[in-house]
Amino acid sequence: MLEFRRIGLVQTEEELRVTIKHKIVIAMDGMPLARATSIAQATHDCVWGFKEHVLGDADPEGHCKVIGNLKAWGCVLADRKIYEVPREARNLARAFARHGAWIVTAHACGGIDMLRAAAEGFAEARPELDFAKLGIGGIAAVIFLSSLSKDQIRGMYGDLERKADQFAQYARDGGAWGIIASPLVIRLLAGKYPELKRIAVGVRPEGSSELDQVRFDTIQNFATLGADYYIIGSMITTASDPGYAARVLARTIEGATR
Repeated sequence: MLEFRRIGLVQTEEELRVTIKHKIVIAMDGMPLARATSIAQATHDCVWGFKEHVLGDADPEGHCKVIGNLKAWGCVLADRKIYEVPREARNLARAFARHGAWIVTAHACGGIDMLRAAAEGFAEARPELDFAKLGIGGIAAVIFLSSLSKDQIRGMYGDLERKADQFAQYARDGGAWGIIASPLVIRLLAGKYPELKRIAVGVRPEGSSELDQVRFDTIQNFATLGADYYIIGSMITTASDPGYAARVLARTIEGATR
């Protein structure tokens, strides 16, 4: 039996498999914990879970407190973006997983050794679960920040396709479960590294403004590109009825992926 939600909505591994069939991860960035919890309660029946980043304190203890609250309503993606020496990467991933995170992010540019240490730390924290069998859980490598333009990435790394491919290799060889992927990254890696799940970031309706992401696309286009999960923020969190908005988007994703 898995202690997954305090209210008993998911208690068995079989029920967990039903939950992880959902594709939406709600971005809870920058909102009070009470508001995030309210949204989680309203949307838990049609989403995979919730991405926490800067709720509460920014230190590891603050992250873990938020994870502990949100995991009562679904899976949690801890967007820590680990970029540390391998020993510290292992410790951080272990701490977040121990507090209930199902996915922890880390920068692919940290290299194979760092990613492998994080993946090992994550696995050490949840020995009772067979993540390979469940098909979800582990480290998600951030290839490029979605706030960076193509020109900025070229200025930092040179050739976009070569660097995206190199970072994806780091993710695969470092034992990552998946990658955080903007439309650019998904296109650059099309047909490559099928073992890495694609978590789409920058999901917006048509006609959206840039906000803090300069590379974004629609659900339909992400689905065509092969996204596995969709991080969605304001389309749900600023809606007058977040539960209704999440259910509409879940149906949209279901229709786009058939």
